[in-house]
Amino acid sequence: MGILTIFPHHSPIKILGVIMVSWGAQSIPIHGIATSLSAISFVTDYHCIDKAVEAIQHSFQLPENRAPLKPEIRYYQSDIVKGE
Repeated sequence: MGILTIFPHHSPIKILGVIMVSWGAQSIPIHGIATSLSAISFVTDYHCIDKAVEAIQHSFQLPENRAPLKPEIRYYQSDIVKGE
């Protein structure tokens, strides 16, 4: 699963519908939606995140100084299992 969060400052709620329609047109699943006073988060399949970001970029005019749309993620998983 992956979570994509947008911060639609001073924008109407129709942003929610625009994203849902654009993702639906591209068969990007939405497994959940969470909102707060400043953010809307969408839960989708992790392998669909790049396609989802691209759909958002084509649906909205984004400012040049925006935050990165996909941060670089690095992780490390040990092959050592505790308790063995």
